[in-house]
Amino acid sequence: MNRKRIRRYRQMLFIAWRGLRSASLFLVEELRRGTLPRNLLSILKARRFSIEADMSHAELLEERASRIGRRIFLVFKDQTFTYSDMDQNANRVANFLRSMGAVPGDGLAIIMKNSPRWLDVFFGVEKLGMYAVPVNIALREDQLAYVIGNSDVRFVVIDHDLLPHYLAVQEKLEKIAKVIVNAQGAPPEFKLSELMANLDEAYGPSADASKPPVRYHPDNMILIIYTSGTTGLPKGVVYRYRNSSVKTISIMSRFFLNPEDVYYTCYPLFHANALFLTVTASLHAGCRVALSEKFSASRFWDEIRRHRATIFNGLGAVMPILMKQPPKSNDRDHKVHSVLSAGCPADIWEAFERRFGVRIYEAYGAVDGAGVVLINLGTGPVGSMG
Repeated sequence: MNRKRIRRYRQMLFIAWRGLRSASLFLVEELRRGTLPRNLLSILKARRFSIEADMSHAELLEERASRIGRRIFLVFKDQTFTYSDMDQNANRVANFLRSMGAVPGDGLAIIMKNSPRWLDVFFGVEKLGMYAVPVNIALREDQLAYVIGNSDVRFVVIDHDLLPHYLAVQEKLEKIAKVIVNAQGAPPEFKLSELMANLDEAYGPSADASKPPVRYHPDNMILIIYTSGTTGLPKGVVYRYRNSSVKTISIMSRFFLNPEDVYYTCYPLFHANALFLTVTASLHAGCRVALSEKFSASRFWDEIRRHRATIFNGLGAVMPILMKQPPKSNDRDHKVHSVLSAGCPADIWEAFERRFGVRIYEAYGAVDGAGVVLINLGTGPVGSMG
């Protein structure tokens, strides 16, 4: 793209319209008014750009599994999962939930740390036409009870070591029909209540890996993500099957990702950054996700190198923390070409790029922003989001 031309277009607005026609009209109108580069459409076309029809994340996974099923989608510790593996595991979880009495329209809270099973539950919920409520695992007492109760879920899937926090508030949660515990890695002495189910059963030898014959209504909820609640209790942002985040993320993935990329994330899957920008975008691109349990400043670049990651997301607090680590001779010894940042301090932006040999692309968006995203594609001033 001509640099003189692109300098004239420092802000780009991506809006999640309700269908391909609306999105096309948006691009054409912006082009007519001169607020998009004249060659943007040809660039998108060259990258085989299209906005996916309304679909769930699980449907996108199914489509990718049917085309590139043998390709690796997820790496976690020493485990690898292909697109087909992920799709079949999601089917297993979905059929297990059906056996627990789950039906389309039901809600399920996911209270789990980062793991492949987190994604299995997330995709499995959508395969049944249910809605998922990712829960911040740091919530305790009143805040935990509020999110579970406010979201009106009937099911809870929770890690065994987080179960005590749920039990402390369960008397306030009368609508819960079943608690399903992820007992993977639990100590031998761990015992489940007779009223609870074990998620391990979804992965047993007799588990049904076929696609469940369930349809959803487009107006049904697909996902509720709760904000951080900086001005009070967390606020639930509702997504529906007819207007999920899926088609919006396809735009970002076409700009920044190729099938050969490895997208690293150490952020929690209950956060939109990891769930949307990493997992969903990687599904669109057909590339690989390298998932870490949690952020570690001392291990960050070692994990980047081990996974041969080519892209990661940088949040405002993370970038300064990485800069404060002692310089090493191998700071540039990696495959990363891009960092999608949110809130990178202007005073370390260029220093970060020089030290680690990466390119920072600053973006601004919000989980409740209706798909509006502003991106500095490297042409705006340092410290700006467009």
